[in-house]
Amino acid sequence: MASILRVPYLGTAEDDVLLAEWFVDEGDAFRKGDAVAVVETLKATFEVEAEADGVLLRRVVAEGVRVSLQAAIGVVGEPGEQPVAADIDELVSKAAAERAGAASADAEPEPTRSTD
Repeated sequence: MASILRVPYLGTAEDDVLLAEWFVDEGDAFRKGDAVAVVETLKATFEVEAEADGVLLRRVVAEGVRVSLQAAIGVVGEPGEQPVAADIDELVSKAAAERAGAASADAEPEPTRSTD
């Protein structure tokens, strides 16, 4: 089943990173622990590692684009998986909506208390 490849939490003070390079092309297979992409902060470079064996079904973000931490950058599937494009589009849209919801929840101000 297809799943989202996300920018990992890097433990930095920065909220976004530059997707500097992809190491795999769409359709390429990889193994758990393989570096599939490189992201850069202002001070460091990090490899994005595969969490399981799989195949890159789609690059969601192109090289040279800044993205937030935990953002979807690709869609991965199991070796031999052939999902239809509409299923991938739906998965990407759902991931973007979830990320937008999380970002707006983080930005909501604390309620003020009345001191009557």
